[in-house]
Amino acid sequence: MSLHIYPAKYHTKEYFIEGLTVELNGIYYIFLRNHLVGKKALKVLAHELIHVQQYYTGRLKKVDKQNFEFEGRVYTKKLDIENNVWEAEAYNYQAKLVTKISKQLP
Repeated sequence: MSLHIYPAKYHTKEYFIEGLTVELNGIYYIFLRNHLVGKKALKVLAHELIHVQQYYTGRLKKVDKQNFEFEGRVYTKKLDIENNVWEAEAYNYQAKLVTKISKQLP
């Protein structure tokens, strides 16, 4: 698996709020807004890492420009990005991942 993390200046999606994960041909890209620092940056990174896990395990797939598939069900891009099942899962687990990561930091 290959993972790349970039500042947001390299991505311009209109719905991109603080973080965005993209999977292209088995390579994962995380884009983070430049203004994020400290615990907020770690929280957003943890959230996006959960999306990497969703893509990597095949539970989340981008079907085409307008649709995503999560656990076998297709969702339209027009679905509220804050209220879909894969986002809900990422929000639910991000705090646990932040705790795990924080314990590894000096």
